[in-house]
Amino acid sequence: MTVRLVGFPHCFFSFFAMVLCLGTTGGGAVAAAAGKPLPLIRDLPFEVLQRGPEKLVLPTAAEPAEQTVRLPALPVRKGRALCLRFQARLDTPKPGGWNPYLGIRINGKPLSRFTAGGGERMLKRAEFIQTTIEGKRSWWGQRGGMPVLFTVFGPADTLDERILTDREEGYWYLLDISDLVHYRRLGADGRVESETPNSITFVNTCLRRFFPKRTEGFPDLVIENLEVGYLPSDLSQRLRRLHLDEYPDVRTGPQLKGDGFTLRVAPTGGMQLLVGGDRYWFASFFSAPGKPKMIFNSLTPAGAAGVPDWKPTVKSAGDVVTLEARAGGYALHREIRLDGRRIRIRDTLRNRTDKPVGVVLRNELTLPNLPKPGTYRLAGTDRESLSNGCAANPTVFASQGGSGVGVVVEDNVYRLQLELLRHANTFRLETTHFGVAAGASYTLEWTMYPGPSPDFFDFVNRVRRDWKVNYTIDGPYVFDDKVVSGRRARIYAFGPWLDYHHDGTQSRERYRRKIAPTIAGLRRDAPDAILMPLLETNLYTFVKSKIPDGEKLPGSDRKTGRYGFVLDKKQSEILDAALGPWKDSVLRATGGRIIVDTYYEGYHKNKNDLFNLLLYLRDGNHRFQFFMDQIDFCLDTLGFDGIYIDQFSQAGSLDRKDRCSYDRWDGHTVDIGPNGRITGTRTDCNLIGATARARILERIFAKGGKVVINGQSTVRETRSLPAWRFQEMDNDNVNPLDFLHEKPSIYYWQARGLLGCPLILGVRPVRYGEAGRKHWAEAITKGVITALRNGVLYYYYTSTIPASGPGAGGYGPVNHMFPFTPVELHAGWLVGRERIITCVSRTFFWPGETKPTLVRFNLKGLPMTADFSVRKVAKGWRVEIALDDWNEIAVIE
Repeated sequence: MTVRLVGFPHCFFSFFAMVLCLGTTGGGAVAAAAGKPLPLIRDLPFEVLQRGPEKLVLPTAAEPAEQTVRLPALPVRKGRALCLRFQARLDTPKPGGWNPYLGIRINGKPLSRFTAGGGERMLKRAEFIQTTIEGKRSWWGQRGGMPVLFTVFGPADTLDERILTDREEGYWYLLDISDLVHYRRLGADGRVESETPNSITFVNTCLRRFFPKRTEGFPDLVIENLEVGYLPSDLSQRLRRLHLDEYPDVRTGPQLKGDGFTLRVAPTGGMQLLVGGDRYWFASFFSAPGKPKMIFNSLTPAGAAGVPDWKPTVKSAGDVVTLEARAGGYALHREIRLDGRRIRIRDTLRNRTDKPVGVVLRNELTLPNLPKPGTYRLAGTDRESLSNGCAANPTVFASQGGSGVGVVVEDNVYRLQLELLRHANTFRLETTHFGVAAGASYTLEWTMYPGPSPDFFDFVNRVRRDWKVNYTIDGPYVFDDKVVSGRRARIYAFGPWLDYHHDGTQSRERYRRKIAPTIAGLRRDAPDAILMPLLETNLYTFVKSKIPDGEKLPGSDRKTGRYGFVLDKKQSEILDAALGPWKDSVLRATGGRIIVDTYYEGYHKNKNDLFNLLLYLRDGNHRFQFFMDQIDFCLDTLGFDGIYIDQFSQAGSLDRKDRCSYDRWDGHTVDIGPNGRITGTRTDCNLIGATARARILERIFAKGGKVVINGQSTVRETRSLPAWRFQEMDNDNVNPLDFLHEKPSIYYWQARGLLGCPLILGVRPVRYGEAGRKHWAEAITKGVITALRNGVLYYYYTSTIPASGPGAGGYGPVNHMFPFTPVELHAGWLVGRERIITCVSRTFFWPGETKPTLVRFNLKGLPMTADFSVRKVAKGWRVEIALDDWNEIAVIE
């Protein structure tokens, strides 16, 4: 739908007549000179150029709904910032929550958090949203590669009472769009030189499938009071609530001199890193209890502040600098060590008391100026904040013109609790859940990687070599039990699931009889294939009718069930009595209540008689012993060649129902109140299962088996073990048909593989409806290109491409992708020992005396003429690849 904006007379009120004076405190409140707050967004001095229709309504449907408004080229106003002002909400009869759903494109370009100059696009709002049930949340999220804005469910006159920040602003948005619009420009003689019209497209990315329990009454996205106009530039700058952190140069204290960089450690404990002519500062903060709010003990280049006894001392000996400090309940020992081209930091916190101590801890990297988009990454992404759940890629990277600095977290606890945040020119690596038991200590480890390159992938490749994760990856992989003509498949994983997702009648003998014909058929049709069964780590199917009083337990249902359902006290007692050896492996909420899954069995006829235990691995517990037995059964008795494992790491946010158990404490995972004191303890099942997971993998490898895992490694014990690990492209809601001929975006789930096994499980075109059927081959091939753009390889999900018809194509790119031993990962091309794969034009060096073979594929995965220049040079070949970038793939092998 297209709507044309209508011009109205200017409604401009003099900014200077208001005599406003603004101040910032940590990016916080903005106040007038007389102590009065600034006008609300709807009352700001706004010069309206164009006003939209009274209301735009975008339905929540199977696919994102869009509406476009048109306006002419806009006049240039010197000293003014062009802005978009409107109200937006997902219309429901009563308040109902929130999530990022509103996407906006200006002249075809997605609106993202920062302008081209690096400034905040959102004006007159707190930097982050706070609610009664969550911590800080960014205004910006991502759906299908598109930046989207935080959007609230509710009626027009009532804002959800759980939202704490900027309640007075209601549903109003104010966005700077100066960098994206087309202006009406005149030449020196008054001639019109540019008069390109503008388009503003609103996108509702909230989809009906997000409401599995609802069949009708889906909320519409409502846009109201839409206006385009000007604000005075100095006012718009102040409304960004942007406060740059500033530190002085460190001129005294020890220095560590590396190859092309120098680290200066101030007597206050703060640090400055000099890389070429570029400067970076590091500061650290450790909380201590306080009234009414916690106090932070700091180590910054400008000073060391905090409780009275926080007085750091710094010493130097050769390539090592040490720091000692203490603050009431704990003591800090920091070791800063020059290690080749790296700087390693080890922070040991020792609890000096007879009670557990909780510490909110953060390390910060600060730049001299506001970074521009594309010059930094958090956990490998271009997001601005990531709550805990980024352990697979625990990194921050920031670059300036002639240098780059990466920081990677190394130890398990800091890594698993890590939260990442960019505020203005500072990048924060934080944990808000760190604890130390009475009299105990723990060492947090993080490493700096300074270098002359501003390329993020140069940092990635350095860490990969240090972590020894460049092992050979085999493929192609398929979730399938059939050989398909034209498709090379090396690894087949197929069901049914063992001990999970069955109808309640499965036994080992029944499973063997069910699976044996499939194994025999594949041995006949694909004798060199690697065959794998499907194993689930944390789910085990239970049958209610086999439990005394089992009728009082919940069944399962895809519409009403919940993954992470907490039983009440009586139900927990009933199940407890029937658990037998599983009792030491179930997840428990507070009060010992058992957590189960009532969602994943829902399609069986007797679904009300089935549910799943939610389990965790730990050395020696029953789930661990049972897993070892499953391995022996699959490899020794059934003759499989390896194991496919799902949900192995129990990763994700600490708030996920399948991540933590509250019946015991792991010694390090706590909840901390605003006053800095511990309010609760729990066990992080990802943390305590680290050695068990390593032993399971080693058992499989010792038997000559291979492993494919859904999920990247998140702990030191498993990071270098040569399992083939992927994440799912579906988790980013990627639909390649949305950007079929364009450069793909950076995606969070693909970035998780950059420091592990660089794989992504690909797209399922069936999810795209009729468009997917018509463009099946293009969807898969563009999925491969999306993976390459993100620096990872591609495993099939569903891959059977029609042999004829509109969706037909070929399997060419993935047929030539494996085996692959990574040497270097890059944005758009991957260098391996066996081959180089690229979807961008570039000149490559191929080592050796044998002339390489070149293959090229179009967007349907079909072969094309690969008439590239190949020239012999010293020690190898110079290959000049020329492609239609992001629309073709070439392989050198």
